[in-house]
Amino acid sequence: VTASAMVTALFLGGWNSPIVLRGSHLLPPLVWFLLKLSVMLFVFIWARATLPRIRYDHLMQLGWKVLLPVGMANIAALAIWQAMMAGWH
Repeated sequence: VTASAMVTALFLGGWNSPIVLRGSHLLPPLVWFLLKLSVMLFVFIWARATLPRIRYDHLMQLGWKVLLPVGMANIAALAIWQAMMAGWH
């Protein structure tokens, strides 16, 4: 519920109505907030129930053997790019 409330407040406009007709809102702000919160809660529960659980050892293997080398290659490529751009000016 807390994560849904944070997503609603930070990314979905909080209590603001997405539909405004001639300057008046269709529903009160609290109803909009609770509606958006309920939708996000449904999405979170749905994703949690349908996606498989990742074992801790597989997650650690992904981090150490894949993501760390990719991140280091990204840093090296960016450093080379920045050095080349600084040399051309």
